[in-house]
Amino acid sequence: MFCVNVSGEGKVKALKFNLHRVVVVGTLLPAAPAAHAVENGFHPAKSAAEMALDRVLKMADGDEFQLDNLLHRYPVVPKKQVDYRGMLTVKLIAAMQAEEHKLVAKDCGGRYLEGEICGMDYSPITCAQDTIAPYTYKTLTQRARDAIIAGPSATYRMIQVGSGWQIDGIKCTEGAAFNFR
Repeated sequence: MFCVNVSGEGKVKALKFNLHRVVVVGTLLPAAPAAHAVENGFHPAKSAAEMALDRVLKMADGDEFQLDNLLHRYPVVPKKQVDYRGMLTVKLIAAMQAEEHKLVAKDCGGRYLEGEICGMDYSPITCAQDTIAPYTYKTLTQRARDAIIAGPSATYRMIQVGSGWQIDGIKCTEGAAFNFR
């Protein structure tokens, strides 16, 4: 139920609206970030490399045990396990695991300590702690078997492996880089 001043004399009248039939005019704000991104050359995934990157980022955002699955911190129950080896190259996974090892050594003496933040506290795939939206991309360079793509919060090096694409390097906009020069 909504209360609306319908008389112009300060009287408020309660009106019931069927929300399925209400048309709201002037709701351009939610589209503004996507429109802004498109203006800067960013767009929804188009090329095969961008679409592969898009799938990995969205899947990683949905993986509640990403750091455990990727970095093997703690065992993950089988139905929650995600195997990143088909999406990320061996070199990239090794670079992420090396960075994790270095951070755990620095922050917690080389061991995970209950109640302490030891190692990464963000997704090394998306370079964020939260879900990123909208997912937009801009291919910076594209050759036959590799591409450099700017994404929501990182730049990615993609390489073609067989008929698909894998992420081979990630350079976060703020912070770390993994297998990316």
